[in-house]
Amino acid sequence: MIRGNLEGIKKIYIQTLEELYEMNCDKNYIISREILDIICRISNNINKEISVYINRRGKVVDIAVGDSNTVSLEALTEKRNESGLSGIRCIHTHPGGDAKLSPVDVTALISLKFDCMVAVSINENGANEFSLGYLKAEEGRLLEEVYFAGPYSIESMYEINILNLVQEIERDVYDRIHQVYNDENERAILVSMASTDLYTPEESIDELAELVETAGGEVVHKIIQKKSKIDPATYIGSGKANEISLLRQSVMANTVVFDDELSGAQVRNLEEILGCKVIDRTTLILDIFCSKSKIKGRKNSGRACTAKV
Repeated sequence: MIRGNLEGIKKIYIQTLEELYEMNCDKNYIISREILDIICRISNNINKEISVYINRRGKVVDIAVGDSNTVSLEALTEKRNESGLSGIRCIHTHPGGDAKLSPVDVTALISLKFDCMVAVSINENGANEFSLGYLKAEEGRLLEEVYFAGPYSIESMYEINILNLVQEIERDVYDRIHQVYNDENERAILVSMASTDLYTPEESIDELAELVETAGGEVVHKIIQKKSKIDPATYIGSGKANEISLLRQSVMANTVVFDDELSGAQVRNLEEILGCKVIDRTTLILDIFCSKSKIKGRKNSGRACTAKV
């Protein structure tokens, strides 16, 4: 669905914009050349601003048409922490104008805590220049102050690694939040799938809790999911993963431990969604074994012991 002022816009343009939802960007960079070319061409033809909202996985999550005074910026968010950024970047066109961020752009950036706000000036030849703004962070919190960069040439846009920039902004915020708790113990959420094994899900997750405590962690929440089919990408499904992401923020957990073994791809996908470290039972047991081996002075061999909880 395309939001905003669509009056008088040809159906072919609306259809083309809707097709952007099926297109992905490289998550590390602001926007793809193809998507930018499309919105600039249409924006120039209809003489209206077009805004595209992209999450940290490079997925287009919303599109709006209209000028700065008519486009309603909804509270889009994929926050990994209530004190952090929204997880969404906004790229929008300025037809016939300059590439500087407008006061409305700055207000939206501050109020919605976008990862960044990008303005692109366009003419009959397409994109001309761009500028971007992002929030400043100081002493563990985001400020209502914006750092402005640009205008720059469009080609330089494709050299900016936006995820590196976002991580720099959030690193201090997250580090300061986690200092509220005991720095020596990690706060863990446990996740178990209902099974037909000899152990009940409750017995299995209670045993997992004991393992976490043995490793020096603190269990802050337990989740048992009834699911008949394992999701190959995230094990528990993206919907459940997003639920756990929100829960993790509310209980200030920094580790999620799964009762069953995960693949490397599942761990990577879950860490990206949850925004924290993810380990499974096998890795946890290995870490406990390695820790005890070190205490006894024995040398470790085989699989590396890197999953400290």
